[in-house]
Amino acid sequence: MIPGSVNGDGSFKVTVSHTSKDSFLSQVIKLVDDAQKSKSKTQLMADTAAKWLTFVAIVSGLATFLYWKLTGQLLAFTMERMVTVIVICCPHALGLAVPLVVAKSTAL
Repeated sequence: MIPGSVNGDGSFKVTVSHTSKDSFLSQVIKLVDDAQKSKSKTQLMADTAAKWLTFVAIVSGLATFLYWKLTGQLLAFTMERMVTVIVICCPHALGLAVPLVVAKSTAL
């Protein structure tokens, strides 16, 4: 029998030797899925760095707020400076970039 042929009037007797879960493609898909579920050392290190950088950003923002408030500035001025410092120090790009790169490189 040739793949893609059309059966006119007869019948086929087919013996299945392997199920789809035993196929090579199924095993590759399982390996990729397992790799994406587990975290690499780089990803764990990036998560730790992002946690500490978030802490540093919040502390720096609060320190900026206190500095400008103690020097007699208005609340709006001090809030602008605090938000600016927190946004500049924000480590979310690091925390989001590493898992994305790992997933993309695994897919390729």
